[in-house]
Amino acid sequence: VKARADAKRSSELVKINAVSKQSDDAAQAAHKSALANQKAAQAAVATAKVNMQYTKVLSPISGRISRSEFTEGALMAAYQATPLTRAQQLDPIYVDVTQKADDLMRIRRDLASGALKSDGKDTARVQLVFDDGSVYAHEGELTFTDVTVNESTGMVNIRAVFPNPDKVLLPGLYVRANLVEGVRPDSIVIPMQCVMRDAKGNAAVYAIDADNKVASRKITATRTIGTNWLGES
Repeated sequence: VKARADAKRSSELVKINAVSKQSDDAAQAAHKSALANQKAAQAAVATAKVNMQYTKVLSPISGRISRSEFTEGALMAAYQATPLTRAQQLDPIYVDVTQKADDLMRIRRDLASGALKSDGKDTARVQLVFDDGSVYAHEGELTFTDVTVNESTGMVNIRAVFPNPDKVLLPGLYVRANLVEGVRPDSIVIPMQCVMRDAKGNAAVYAIDADNKVASRKITATRTIGTNWLGES
């Protein structure tokens, strides 16, 4: 403030030769020097604010934090191998499962031939089953199918996303997934106890006709689904 007032006063006095030109130059230089010092102080404040931000580690995602790997006061270093902690996104949550490559190819062939009908959605519906046999309350959607088959297992990795409002699903949990990729019309599942085989290995079942009589009928049982046969004709 004083440097600004001195510079203003000197600029008026030099016009009437009340002060020397040299004295006016000194007053103007002192004012500009004070302004430069003010700018430097403002820059120091901005630098301090940036450094203050470095004292907080912000998570790139929203979720729940795991246990801390370090205590307060521990020495940290940039790009250290050990993370401070882990943040997990729980809602929605990704579920990674595997599927046989042969099954994947068969499903695609059946969809192309019309044996399987798509349910009209762009993604397959996924249902989760826990170890105890209970079914997860919310359905998920298939979001990703890997383009590489594991050479040693013949499996393809797939990923589904599930809503998890109650935080029932946790990272590392083991589940089984049922994928509804299509619907097979004009087919029926038959309990294995009901299906018999003749000497040639043809499948047959006993059926009751309109006259309430029991008769043996041949069926085409293509594959098993759990404890049932899939009958296509």
